[in-house]
Amino acid sequence: MKEQSNVRRVKGGTHYIETIIIPMVNELRRSPTRSAFEKLSQSAVDKWKKDGENTFADYFTTFYLCPKWTSWYVGSQPLPGLGLTNNPQESANRQIKRIVKAKFDTFLSVHFYH
Repeated sequence: MKEQSNVRRVKGGTHYIETIIIPMVNELRRSPTRSAFEKLSQSAVDKWKKDGENTFADYFTTFYLCPKWTSWYVGSQPLPGLGLTNNPQESANRQIKRIVKAKFDTFLSVHFYH
């Protein structure tokens, strides 16, 4: 549903989204610094408006370039390349727990249940 809503905002349709918008947003996401992010943002919005995609450019500016969303690019992280979540650590901890539990269960079964 959401994707169809966004496609309707784009005159060029799915093809424009896949060949122009997504690559530009990916470049924005990989911005190493705030300055680079701001320059690329302006360049992307200008390109979309030049291509007649004013509705989408305004939508993107309102929702993704507003102060509320100022940290979705790589360079905004405390250590570039690392996200603000601890999901990778939680995943590693889950693996460690599985290994330790398996070894402990084996230890118990060998020493106490035989």
